[in-house]
Amino acid sequence: MCTEWRPRAGPGSRTKSAPKNVPSSVFVTAYDRYAVRAFEVHALDYLLKPFDRERFEESLNRVQQRLVDRDPAIWDRLTALLREARRITCSA
Repeated sequence: MCTEWRPRAGPGSRTKSAPKNVPSSVFVTAYDRYAVRAFEVHALDYLLKPFDRERFEESLNRVQQRLVDRDPAIWDRLTALLREARRITCSA
């Protein structure tokens, strides 16, 4: 997730369709003026500060769905990785 974004203006800076393997980006900012541009560069979501827990979870669900659409087994691998990281952190 990006917490700050400064788009480059100018001709030719727009992309018509998302390239393959473009990262899934969620923009998190207090500025609504960049929202349209964020989606022009294929943002998955745009969270405008302040946001509540429900809106944050909505965005996370969108990210999860995108990851699963790209690779159905990825969510299980990420969950296992997070569990292992938590186990290591808690035992330290």
